[in-house]
Amino acid sequence: GGRSRFSPSALNTYLDCKLRFYFRYVAKLYSHDEVSVEMDAAMFGNILHRAMEILYENLTKKRKPAIVQPADFFTLRISVDGAIILAFRDYYHLPKNRKLVLEGRNLVMYEVMKDFIGKVIDHDESYAPFEIIALEGGSRQGYKLDYALQDGRKVGLKGIIDRIDRKNGKVRVI
Repeated sequence: GGRSRFSPSALNTYLDCKLRFYFRYVAKLYSHDEVSVEMDAAMFGNILHRAMEILYENLTKKRKPAIVQPADFFTLRISVDGAIILAFRDYYHLPKNRKLVLEGRNLVMYEVMKDFIGKVIDHDESYAPFEIIALEGGSRQGYKLDYALQDGRKVGLKGIIDRIDRKNGKVRVI
């Protein structure tokens, strides 16, 4: 219902600094700089997640079941640049006939994303083979969950699932 829910970002803030969590999520106090940094982080996260979705969607869209094999990682690695560019285009709603020029902050984000995605791909390669069940959890609106604590109280959680995969009968929610 109307209960407040914690996002993964809120939980990370709590674990990192309880006082910052209180000011941001309980007292709802933000400094101007903090808001702009959060918007940059949100933009980075949105573009990064979209690039990852594009990579794995393109790889598995014609496969039933959508198994990612160790041999697929060469293709994934050479597709990273194009996936990031498509994700930037999606984020800025650019039509196909409009040229995209990355400069300044966006160019820095692009380079950091390439490095980050490379590390995710390295990790995924060490985990392969695995089956992709869903990307972005099938819902960009996100999921809501009430999690019961040991003392019986419930905590509301919310968030968008990046990927659900399965290996050896075990399902992972990422």
